[in-house]
Amino acid sequence: MSARLKREIVLHVKSNREIIEILQAIRKHLRSFNTYARYDREKIRLTVYGSKDDIKFALNEVKSIHKRIRNALYQDANGMYRYDGSLITEKSRVSISLKDLGKILELRGYKVYVQNNTIRTSAKLEEVVKLAREYKKIMDEIHDIQPKIIRKILCIAAIITGVDCKSILKIAISKGIIKYLDDGRYGSMLPPDETCSKLIKEVLTSENKNFSKK
Repeated sequence: MSARLKREIVLHVKSNREIIEILQAIRKHLRSFNTYARYDREKIRLTVYGSKDDIKFALNEVKSIHKRIRNALYQDANGMYRYDGSLITEKSRVSISLKDLGKILELRGYKVYVQNNTIRTSAKLEEVVKLAREYKKIMDEIHDIQPKIIRKILCIAAIITGVDCKSILKIAISKGIIKYLDDGRYGSMLPPDETCSKLIKEVLTSENKNFSKK
């Protein structure tokens, strides 16, 4: 039978939000471990009980949680936040391609770097989560449009312009940017990024013309 051991780790924190985020993450990810946490003057003191292997695993997990949260809450020297895919999924409760999310943030005017399962951006976590949820909502609404790459183009254009996808699709077809093929399928001769950029430009131009007529 493994000996019951005890180890304490001290986490230095900068804000009440950091405290809340860390404690929530510990409760969620270490629920099967025997832990005790207390807050004392900008420090979280976490005590972990268990076998040597359990304690080692738990402490490594706590350090990882702390690093992930700090990267998400505080900007680095370049004014960037760092989010991993699991954090975005956890906060937004939706699954989204980081490449697509990065494209949306870029078109919104934020600095963005996507690498593997991490996204570095000047956008705050609240904005990233909001856009992830909006993307999923729109993609679900136009699930009948095929193929998926066309749905993604329409979805991104809708988020950037604020125009509904049906109206965007009509503009895309009228301008020859997207063509109807058959049986609910659409296509474009241009690369996806170029199609998206051209479509956004046409939609905004159309919206400005309609506004001028009012």
